[in-house]
Amino acid sequence: MKKLLIAVFAVVVALSAGQAFAQISYSLSGGPLDLAVGECETRTLTLNQTGMTGVLVSGGFLLTTSDAGASIDFGTVTLAVPPWDAGGTTIVEDPTGYEGGLFVAASQLAGFAPGATIPICDIEFCGLATTGMTPVTIAIDTVPAFDTWVNDTSVVYDPQIETLNVAATVLAPACECDITGAAAIDALATDPVTSPYAAAPVVLADCANTSAYTFAIACTGPGASGATIDANTGLVSVPAFTGADEDNCVITVTDTANTNINTGEPVVCTQAVVINPGSTCETTIALGRECPGEAIDDPAYNRPGRRGLAATCEDIIDFTVCSTNEAFDPACLVWSIEPNISGSTITQIDDCCWRMEVGDICTQMDKIVTETVTVTDTCCGSEDSVEIDIGQIIVDIGETTVQPNTESAALDINLINPNHAVRAITLDIAECDTAYPADNLVCTQCVIDSSRALEFTCSANEQADGSCRVVLYATDPAAIIEQGRGTIAQVLYSAGPEVEPCGDAACIDMCAINIKISDQFNEELCPCTQPGEVCFRTCGDIYPQDCLGGDCGAVNCCGDGVIDLFDILEAVDIILNLQVATVCQIGNGDVPNGMPPYCGNPSGTPNCETDGDIDIFDVLVMIDKALGKMNCCDYCLFGQIF
Repeated sequence: MKKLLIAVFAVVVALSAGQAFAQISYSLSGGPLDLAVGECETRTLTLNQTGMTGVLVSGGFLLTTSDAGASIDFGTVTLAVPPWDAGGTTIVEDPTGYEGGLFVAASQLAGFAPGATIPICDIEFCGLATTGMTPVTIAIDTVPAFDTWVNDTSVVYDPQIETLNVAATVLAPACECDITGAAAIDALATDPVTSPYAAAPVVLADCANTSAYTFAIACTGPGASGATIDANTGLVSVPAFTGADEDNCVITVTDTANTNINTGEPVVCTQAVVINPGSTCETTIALGRECPGEAIDDPAYNRPGRRGLAATCEDIIDFTVCSTNEAFDPACLVWSIEPNISGSTITQIDDCCWRMEVGDICTQMDKIVTETVTVTDTCCGSEDSVEIDIGQIIVDIGETTVQPNTESAALDINLINPNHAVRAITLDIAECDTAYPADNLVCTQCVIDSSRALEFTCSANEQADGSCRVVLYATDPAAIIEQGRGTIAQVLYSAGPEVEPCGDAACIDMCAINIKISDQFNEELCPCTQPGEVCFRTCGDIYPQDCLGGDCGAVNCCGDGVIDLFDILEAVDIILNLQVATVCQIGNGDVPNGMPPYCGNPSGTPNCETDGDIDIFDVLVMIDKALGKMNCCDYCLFGQIF
């Protein structure tokens, strides 16, 4: 570092009689310094004043530390420009006679009018070595025997400026520890309990030796738990403990192998632990209206035969709370349902019982959810929980395509029942949108699916309101539709003309309504539903390109309702590129190719699929249909979707 011999410059200063002393002091931003070894922090030094006159031409300071710079070093010093001249500054570190200090002299040859706060500079303070817990003092003062603060009339203000002392602490990374373990221990009224605790150095702790921990516990009540801790392992033991008050304890861990480099004291860490007294009663949730060992009657859901099955929407489940508390008060009970996706509720229905009503489960993402019902007796501090499975039963109406004015429509009834066996079903299948009450479909028959309902009988009948009522049952009391998913029956329809040939109603949504489902115990299950769709389509009917007698465009509608020579000739024109096929013509004219039962794509594949364009294979199917021969249009439309 540079050495500077601070010279004495003789300046004659005269204060007139009665001249008032100015109030002047140094100020360092940020208050006391707290640094770590190797850490730097920048602070701003200013001079606060009232009473200075004229214009200032010089200023500065001398900064020293009580340990002669052993723990703190000074880094970058940035002069405030303005008010000071950038080139008229002297900065000297470690000046002669002031080891570890910093001398700064600033000037402004043109002078400036002093404000209430005069900025001097920014100083960077850096931690060199630990001071321990006893701070050193940084002193900021004018330069002894040197005129530091002078105005343009040679008035020297140094005698009026008091020394500013700032406390500074520099700490080294210390060895510290941390405790992991429960913040609270729930005791039992009849048996002891234990709770483990462990200690380890904190992240970035600087421990010279491998830590060796000892554990201790001290409890101050107001309860008396009698808790103890194993000094070597940290295992807390709490004997049987009851009462109205918890016991407040503190676990103390000492690292016997290390000391804190800053304090020289042992490495110690603590954790507060609350020990809650054990409950003086036992609370149990029982299904039904009586405690275990007594008869269970109402409601039907709680009969032994129904237990173990998932609840469905609108089900009710009754609970009785059985308690060993002689002073049991129902007002002390608090119920909760988690996660309660179903929106279920629990209400008290009489002196003994509470009723859970299952909410709407049809919008939940999973087919089954498990919800935990918990009751807490807040008066004696005990609780109990039961798990209730809530599952969906879904009646799903399938999708089909039907040719107008035919008896060739088969619509699937699918059942998704992963948690319940089913003994019987009744339902109505109707147009979902009430704006189109006439679906132009008449149900004629119901056929069971032998893979799921082999022993069942299915009947269907068209109702006066246009819906189709379906009854699915078995005379064998042991026959059930097992848990699973898939088609259980098909409803056959006779199709009239399209409801609205060129409009949105060319496809209609079909919903299952008025559903009644019985499980194997002859008890009702609450179903969810998924709608299906029936689309009217004339296979091979592409002439004329625009619909007859209507004002709809060729993009939306085509054909005259029959397959004849004109449709065949229209298809040939499309193949020869003499005419561009409309969307409607592609939809009607792109038919499954081949001969029954080998209809599909590629030709002769029994999948009833199409190839996306109108070609000679489609023309051949149109010819067969026009001649009344068996054809892939009729074959695939009879209950199959393509």
